[in-house]
Amino acid sequence: MVSAASTTPARRTSAASQRVMRGVVVAGVLSVGWWLMWLADWSHAGNPPLYGLLMAAQLFSVIQVLGYWHCIWHRRAPQAPPPSDPAGWDVDVLICTYNEPYDIVASTVAAAVAMDGPHRTWMLDDGRRPEFADMARRLGARYLTRPNNRGAKAGNLNTALRRIGFGEFIAVLDADHVPRRDMLERLMPGTADPAVAVVQSPQHYANRRNGFVAGGAMEQQDIFFGAILEGKDGCNASFCCGTNMLVRRSALEAIGGFDEDSVTEDAATTVSLHEQGWKTRYVNEIVADGLAPEDLGAYLSQQFRWARGNLQLLLSGRLLRGRLRLSQRLQYAWSAAHYLSCFSTLVYLLLPCLALAFGIQPMGAATTDFVSHFLPYLAISLVVFLRSNDGNLRFRGIQLSFGLFPTYLSALASVVLGRKVGFVVTSKVRENGSFYRLVRPQLLVMAVLLAAMVDGALHYNGASTVSNECWCVVNLALLRGVVKAAASQPVRRRRAEPVAAASGVAA
Repeated sequence: MVSAASTTPARRTSAASQRVMRGVVVAGVLSVGWWLMWLADWSHAGNPPLYGLLMAAQLFSVIQVLGYWHCIWHRRAPQAPPPSDPAGWDVDVLICTYNEPYDIVASTVAAAVAMDGPHRTWMLDDGRRPEFADMARRLGARYLTRPNNRGAKAGNLNTALRRIGFGEFIAVLDADHVPRRDMLERLMPGTADPAVAVVQSPQHYANRRNGFVAGGAMEQQDIFFGAILEGKDGCNASFCCGTNMLVRRSALEAIGGFDEDSVTEDAATTVSLHEQGWKTRYVNEIVADGLAPEDLGAYLSQQFRWARGNLQLLLSGRLLRGRLRLSQRLQYAWSAAHYLSCFSTLVYLLLPCLALAFGIQPMGAATTDFVSHFLPYLAISLVVFLRSNDGNLRFRGIQLSFGLFPTYLSALASVVLGRKVGFVVTSKVRENGSFYRLVRPQLLVMAVLLAAMVDGALHYNGASTVSNECWCVVNLALLRGVVKAAASQPVRRRRAEPVAAASGVAA
């Protein structure tokens, strides 16, 4: 049975469009070679140390682009899943909660209980709140808590694994992700292959219109849960993302449960599953409506946690030692290395300032020579990105990502220095006021960019000044996003109105 509140596919990839995309990617790889051959010629250097920095930053950027193209290459046309007989389901739905507001958790629990298909719903309350136990019983769910919060969310799930007589599958939901009635109907067919350990679906933010932060966060999710995870699925390298997923109990038991040593327990757990030969599936259909962080403080806390967990995975050397296929190894390393983009961002911010303020040019080659080699690579990269994202640039998401370099640097320092960082639940309620104190580094960089532009205009030096002024304008436009996110924004509503209707439950 399919419920009236139909599940929404984020996008569909036809076989014909995939062939066209692969053709564009091939042209893109040729353009990369054309650009790197020119860049590797040191006769184009103006200032050798700065040219070396530019080469390093460009090499990192090219690796990130090639990793994205690797995803695009492996996207598959959608395939109809085999039918799944609800009579054979044995599913426990686990909702982890710690300090989320009562009404948000109640909406999620009520919707989970009302889902189509046989299942049991459990609230795992690390807040140990009596009123939540009463709420669970009233809504028809079961309640479980524990005397401590060891291992944070992963520990909460593992405790439940040990204490409850589980069925073969568990569905995991964050407390702010309201499932739609047909969630299990959409995900269970993905488990037809007994080697599949995880079936993941997208995180969709129902409050995406509630301000710049929520909208930008959703645009970032659109990119990741669209082309990227679809491509990873084609490489058998998609990973569980903490919520809106099904996990096979026997697979979890084979690896000793969820990983409690990482603040991104979901990705670390999936690495263990892949090392043991288990498969994962990604179903690009919206089956739950969640909440994005609505203020910059909550957003930066979330991004720090994701960055730290991924960098910990990358720098531990586990991806080199583990028993992974080459495509899986490359995909995990590429995703985790994204958080090292802080260094290339700093280079792109620094070089035009030095050129305008001090006349120090990293390149001595003619501008036309540079453009003729760089522009084809840039143009094809943009075409691939737009085609793989339904023609939408998703500029707010790009702005927020660009402005995160201080957060990524802080996360990297915490990993390198071995600082103990606990699991912090992303706030589900917007804090009032502005957050300019959190963007002081970005504001300082913007001030330096403006000063360099003024100085460059006063000492005009032809085409070089124009090109560097243009790069400064681009950098300012990108940094403006995180500064805009720091401003106080009016609260519209905490949750988009369609959520209750989509779940079939009165909130």
